[in-house]
This record gives sequence, C-alpha cells and structure tokens, in this order.
Amino acid sequence: MKKFLLVLTFILFAGFTFAGTTGSIVGKVTDATGAPLPGVTVVATSPSLQGQKTTTTNADGKYRLVLLPPGIYTLKYSLAGFQATVKKNVKVNLDVVTTVNAVLKEEGVSEQIEVVAEKPLIDVTTTTTGANYSTDYVEQMPTARNYLSVVQLTPGVTGSDISGGMIVNGASGTESNYIIDGLNTTDIENGTQGKGLNFDFVEEVQVKTGGFEPEFGRSTGAVVNVITKSGGNEFHGSVFYYWRNPSYSAAQPEPWYGSSYIGTKEYDYGFSLGGYIIKDKLWFFLAYNPSVNEYYYKVNNDKDLDGDGVDDIGTSVQRLRGESTVYDKNDRDYWALKLTYNINENHTVVASLFGDPRDYYNRYGTAPKSRDRKTSLGGTDWTVKYDGILSENFVLSAQIGYHYQERKDKPLNEEGYNPETYWYGMTVSNGGLGYMEDTEMDRYQYKLSLEWFLNNHDIKFGYEYEDNEFDSGRMYSGGQVLRLYNYYDFDDDGTPDAVYMRRRMFAKNDPNGELTDAYGDHYTQLFDFLRTKTKTEYTAVYVQDKWQVTDNFMLSYGLRWEEQKIKGNHPYYGGEFTALDIDDAYAPRVGFTWDIFGDGTSKLYAHYGRFYEYIPMDINNRSFAEEVLYFDWWFLPANDADTNGDGQIDFWDFNPANYNFDYNVNQPLFALGFGAIPSPVSKNINGQSTDEFIIGYDYLINDLWSVGIKFTWRELNDVIEDVSFDGGNTYIIANPGRDIIYDDENGNEVYIPADQTGFKKPKRDYRAYELKLKRKFADGWTVDASIIRSDLWGDYIGGVLPFYGQVDPNLTAQYDLPSTLVNTNGPLPYDRPWQVKINGLYQYDWGLNVGFTYTYYSGTPIAAYGDPASDYTGYYGEFRLIRNGAPGLGRTDAVQSLDLNLSYTYDLGKYGSVTGYFYIYNVFNWKAVTAVNQRITYDVPSEDYINANFGGDWDAWIKWIDGRFNSLDELEAYMDSVGMSVYSHFMQPEAFQTPRYIRFGLKYKF
Repeated sequence: MKKFLLVLTFILFAGFTFAGTTGSIVGKVTDATGAPLPGVTVVATSPSLQGQKTTTTNADGKYRLVLLPPGIYTLKYSLAGFQATVKKNVKVNLDVVTTVNAVLKEEGVSEQIEVVAEKPLIDVTTTTTGANYSTDYVEQMPTARNYLSVVQLTPGVTGSDISGGMIVNGASGTESNYIIDGLNTTDIENGTQGKGLNFDFVEEVQVKTGGFEPEFGRSTGAVVNVITKSGGNEFHGSVFYYWRNPSYSAAQPEPWYGSSYIGTKEYDYGFSLGGYIIKDKLWFFLAYNPSVNEYYYKVNNDKDLDGDGVDDIGTSVQRLRGESTVYDKNDRDYWALKLTYNINENHTVVASLFGDPRDYYNRYGTAPKSRDRKTSLGGTDWTVKYDGILSENFVLSAQIGYHYQERKDKPLNEEGYNPETYWYGMTVSNGGLGYMEDTEMDRYQYKLSLEWFLNNHDIKFGYEYEDNEFDSGRMYSGGQVLRLYNYYDFDDDGTPDAVYMRRRMFAKNDPNGELTDAYGDHYTQLFDFLRTKTKTEYTAVYVQDKWQVTDNFMLSYGLRWEEQKIKGNHPYYGGEFTALDIDDAYAPRVGFTWDIFGDGTSKLYAHYGRFYEYIPMDINNRSFAEEVLYFDWWFLPANDADTNGDGQIDFWDFNPANYNFDYNVNQPLFALGFGAIPSPVSKNINGQSTDEFIIGYDYLINDLWSVGIKFTWRELNDVIEDVSFDGGNTYIIANPGRDIIYDDENGNEVYIPADQTGFKKPKRDYRAYELKLKRKFADGWTVDASIIRSDLWGDYIGGVLPFYGQVDPNLTAQYDLPSTLVNTNGPLPYDRPWQVKINGLYQYDWGLNVGFTYTYYSGTPIAAYGDPASDYTGYYGEFRLIRNGAPGLGRTDAVQSLDLNLSYTYDLGKYGSVTGYFYIYNVFNWKAVTAVNQRITYDVPSEDYINANFGGDWDAWIKWIDGRFNSLDELEAYMDSVGMSVYSHFMQPEAFQTPRYIRFGLKYKF
C-alpha cells in the first residue's frame, strides 16, 4: 500500500526525471564592444534532441538551456538589428554545464555568421573531479566490453578488489554508487556494481571521484553515472561480433601451488537499433547482446613441493577430476529498451528497461565434479521519467524506478546435494556444493527535485526515498559442512585411531531439538533453505546553491541529510523490527571556483565535503535476521576410513556417510550455537562517513593543451562494524573506538568504555597529489595523461579483508578479536604510491585508428601473517606479526601495461560502414607478480615460553608483539629464538599480471 501511494503521489505531480541524466548550456551574448545584449533568441538543435530548445538572454545578456540530452548541438543566436550567429559542434556532456559565449555584429551584407564552437578544456563551473567518456571515444579505446572497464581510465581509480568493485581514492570496492539512467543500480547486498551493461548500449559514462554536490550521496568512494543510448529522427544501429580464444594468450608463469590461468574463450555478439516511431515525437532504442566467456585454468596438483616423495595433496588431478584443464563459464544476456516521448518543447517522458541475466558455471578447479555448480545472477531494471520546464526560472524533476538482482545456486549433478567435506588448510574439497543460496533482492526508488534559477543563484531542492528488500535463502548441501583437521594416533601404534572433525550447520532454536550446545540450549538441524526477509528504508533531503558571486567567481554550498532505517526479521522480536536507525547523517558540502582571468583559461577551485556510507544489506541478513549457526567438534573413529581397502587413509577415502556413527547417541567434545538472538546495536552509534578536502588549479596553455594540479585528502570519521570484546562470543554493532552502550538479552543496559573494548578508533588517511595534462582532439589526435603520488595509511581497509578473502561490509572479522588489529597501522593493502595513466587516440587519413592506454601502478605492501588456527588468534587469518611493507617485506612488483586498439573503418556510403577491431592487451607481456604467499609461519611460541615471559597470558604476548619488530630480519631472528619456523612457501608468487592476449571485433553500423 505504501509503495502504491508513493507512485500515485508522483503521478499527480506529473513530473518524472532523473538527476544527472542530461546536461546544460550557459553563456553570455554581447555586441562587438562587449556590451551585454538582452532579448537575444537562442535556439538549440541536435540529433540527440527531439524538436528544439529555445530561450532568450536576460538583462545581463546571459542565457541558460537545460535538460539537454548528451550529444552534439548547434546554437543559433538572433536579435533584430544584428546578424544571426550559428555555433556548430557544441558538445554537451552528461551532468556537465557547457559554457558557450557569443558575439553578435550589427547587420551587414551577410545574413548569418557560422562558427565552429571550441569545446572548453576547462570547466569553470564545477568543483567535481573525475571524467566523462562518450561512446565515440570509448569505442576506439582498448577497454573491455562492460562499462565498468571504462571507469578504470579515470585518475584515482586503482583497479578492483576482491569484491569486484573499484578502488577509488583509497576507498574499497564496496563504497561507490552506480547509477544507470538515473536509477541506483548498486548491488544491494555488498555495495558493488549491481548491473552489468555492454558499452554498445551506452551513450556516456561520467565518473565522479570527488568534490560532488549534495545532490549525490550513497558513496564514500565514487559515483558512476551512466546514460544509455536513445533513438532519433533517423534510423541507426549496429550488428557486432567480438571473439578471443585461449590460444590468443601468452603463457602465464606458474604459481607455487601449481595451478595457473591459461586464457579465455569469448563469444560476444548482438545488435542495436534506434530510430523513430513518430519523428520529433516518439523515439525508440533497443539492443540485445548475448555473451559467453569460458575461463581456462591449468591444474597441476601432482607437485611434490616439500620433496618428501609424495604429491602434496595425496592424490592426482586425474583422480580429482579426470582431466588436466578445467574451465569456468559465464553465460550472459544483456538487453535494453528505451522510449522517448516529446510532449512539447518543455516536457519529455522517457521510459527505460534493461537487464543482465547470467548463468555462471563454476567448476571449482581441483574439486571433484560433485562440487560443480550453476549460479544464476542479474535481473531486470526499469525507470520512467518526465522532464519539465515549468517556467523560465523553475525546473521540476522526479523519478520512479526499480532494481532487481538474484543469486541462485544449483548443483550440476546429484552428488552436489551431499555434505561438503574438506581438510583444513587445503584448497581442495570433497562431497557436495557446501554453501548455497536462493536469494532475491529488489529496490524501489523515488526522487523529486525542484531547481530554481534566482538571479545569480542556481538553487536545487531534492527528496529521495528507497525501499530495499532482501529475500534470502541459505543452506549447506546435505545440511552440514564437515571440516577435518587431523588424524590422531592415541596409542602410538602407528595407525590412526580418530579423525578430529568439526560440523557446521544452519539450525533453528527448538526446546525439543536433538542438538544441544555447551550452554544447554537446544537446536534442530536444517536440511533446506533458511529463509529470511529483511528491509532497509533510505530517505534523503538536500538543498544546494551555485551562486555566481561575480562573472568569474562561483560559490557552491549545500547540505544533504540522510536516514537509513535498517530492519531485521527475527522470532526473538516477533518478526520484523527496526534494528538500526541512523537519522543524524548531515553531510555539508562547500566549494568555490575562480576563473582568475575571467576568460575561461584558468580555474582555481577547492571543495570540502562529508560523505556517508550507504550501508549494504549484508548486515540485515547476517546480524538482524534469523541465522543460527551450530558447531560441534568430534573425534570420529578412523578405522572405517579405508573404504577402498588399499591400506591407506587419506582425504579422498574419508566419507562420513560410510561411518557407523550416530551423532545423536555419541556426545561431541564441544558444541556452540551462534545467532540465537540478533546482534545488539550500541545506542550511541554514528553513521559511517568520510571527510574530503580538494584544492586544485587548471590552466589553459593554449588552444590545444591544458594542465592541472590537484591535492586530495580523505579521512575516516566513524566506522560501523560488528565488535566483539569477549573473544567472539558476543557481537555488537557499534563504532570501534567509541564507548559501547547496549541492552543485553535480559534487558539490562551494558556500558563498556572505549578503552576497555580493546579496539582503537579506525584510521584510513588518503593523501594524493595529481598532475594532469590534456590535449583536445585536433589534427587527428588527442591524449589525456595523469600522474598521482599518494599515501594510503591506517588500519581500516573497508568492506573487505583481502587476505582473509572476506567481502562483508560492516561485518568483517577485523574487530572480532584484538589479535586481528595487531601490526595493522601502516600502509594499507591497497596503497599504491605511484599511479600513471595515459590514454589517447590517433586517426590516420586513410582510415586506421589507433587507440591506446598505458597504466602504471606501484606494488602493494606485503604482510607477514602468523598461524590462523590457534586459540590465541581465535582461528582467524588476519594476524600480522609485523606491519605491512616493513623493510625486508617490501611490496609486490609494480604493474604496468600498454594496451592497443587498432581499428579500420570501411565506408559503404548510404549503406553504412564496417569496422574491424584488433585489440592487443599487455603488448610487451609484462609479468609482474601481483600477489605472494604472506603466511610466514604456522607455528606459535611454546606454552613454556608464554608462561615464563607473559605469565601464561596470550593476550599480553599479542600486545607485546604489536609494533615490536622493525624489519623482517628482526622478526625472523625472534622466531628462530622461540622455535617458530618460517613457512617454506612464504613470499613465493601466487598471482601474476594477466599475460598478453588479443581479441578481435567486427561491427557493421548504419
């Protein structure tokens, strides 16, 4: 009912538009003496525009054209007594104000003067940093097919992390906002890219890396704003096909553990068609793009790395899979449909529909075929919008949209429904799929804004509301996951007597349940999906003003307020409840631009802003929904493990189904249940936010070249995380480093001072100096270059823990135990001090185009992790014995790559054109080591050592080791003195830069 009333309200407003889906043109018209000319009629036309847009200059000779779709425009200026002037080739970019001034001469012999407009290299109207990429430019660049690959061209973006999201100015991949046709398409669960889109569907991509206005929120990283293509008064379209094979790839070095990437087989084809149903009235655009990618890997697990004469995992790849080369398969179907209806010159309705359903077939490399699965992902989104100019001074905008995504796992064979079994510390597993999902997520979105042009002020008011829903289904195949630790020979007769094993399962609280934990609580094991449904309501209100104080000085300021009402669903509270309500997120923004000489040749600018995290719904599902995990530990008799009668007991012989063992009769060594009640929330919690300060200067060297310098500073305020102060038994959602106040399960208020929680306030400081040089396109070529020197320092990474392999925004293991923060204060894992990016295009007269990109990134700091499977570290993997990048550890190799796109277009006249593409990635086949084994030891000091030196207190030893060693040599000397050996594969390469490969493409356009 609530959703229906919201929709009805918007319909009654009769206005639907999306912020950031159009651009605008402003300027000043004068006579030959420089005096302003009021009353000049300005008419804009474009193939991207239905009909025309008309305005007149005011008393100061100024004019403004708004709600212009991105494209190339022609402007005509006319006034009685003056010659009409036409300016052609005016480029309008997405969410950018283009300044075009004009001079009118008194009437003479000629009736009209035509001028080719010069696109300004410097935008003196904005403090926003980043870049805009049009489809014409990107088509000639050596990028991948997804629009996210275009984002990588932007200075400050340093690749993607384990979440798949992009790292921007020190922010992790779960912290950016992704918008398509004004619709928030950010991944609902983890905050990454939530919608795939082929660039053949895209008109323009705008990447905002900083300095953006209160109109934009939901991000402590970047805002990626995408506009899809539209129809036109002429029919246009394309048919395309792209392909590559593993044989097109150079060989990759083999990592120490024996498996390596061979290459990708790609089949990517489709079509697009745009045009009109009624000229200047109703346009359409539609596109379809199936895509199949198969990723091939070499599997070689017969390695005897320790030289003991036995292959290291006790079996051969033939026994594992019966094959030596395996692959994963990604089967996508991108599609889009867009309708544009022109009511009249001032009112336009646009409807967009697009989808990215895909099936991912995961072969799980070294695992048996029972582990193979199909995961269905993606979904369908839609938007409807209306753009309305109410009067000369008012523009009304509103939005309705819907985003959907799913994740559904299914075994590729019946054995996949069996329990998963794996040896701890090995990368291989046996049995079924293990963790499976049947999850659907959606988001309804509503926006309303009013823009008011008052004298020299551009004032904008906005309201946004989102209703997010997470319908989660989770299970373990066979109802449980079995982790094997070791064999035990209790009587020392040389034959194992028992296998030490842990069971993990989803369960439900049940007073009559057969499972009992150490505290006497009873549970029932679940063999089907655990289903929970949670919600988040998001509300934002903002006001902003761009005040043109003088002709060459603009002050921009405003405030954004956000509320996130995070709702759980748990029997403990009788169903749905509000778990976390952050309603005090005030985000001020202020900045200025100064056109120093008043002629658009220079700009001094600065900006300060506060940006709040848009909390993904992972926290709803895991902390505030019914998720009871039951663990028990057992000694199972080993005498039944030799099921094939070869006299040997190994992992592949072990099958719990073969044991004559009744869990309900025997008793576990220990059992624990987690999640019986939702995680409590600290009463004084603040929203997670980042402060940013930018100052820069751009200068136009001449008509072709511009140069710029910029300083960016970002610093965390508060972080939201699950915090445990009692060794992982109790988890509280709080701000680490602040006092914790919460009610326990008995309703008693608990107060824990910050200095007793064991955690300091998180730090993540980013400082960057950027130098950029740009040449606009002229004489057949253009180039855009940047170099950044930066530092990313602190102890907080973001929504991921790279070494631990965890993507859990606001729920990482970092604040589960004090040991996870030992030696973390230093250069962070995504710190890359130097970044160089150069991209450009050269067009030969005879039809050949050469697009290129060159990137250089410094390596990342290397860590030295201790034993993850010990009581003193709580069985967590993020335990450092020395800070990242300490002397002797250093960094991984610097990564550089030169990529080329060689294309040739053959003109077919009235029948269109055919273009062939030849892509070469990593031309020089550089083979940088991008990751090494960072586990320095699996040993711990002896109990005698801890007793003698720390009174038997492991926590005291953990505090002592924090910051203790200044170099790897010092650490290794200490380890040797206490009997801790260095792991034989420490610092050995685990991952390499993608080797050289080529790709082909063919496109017919008309």
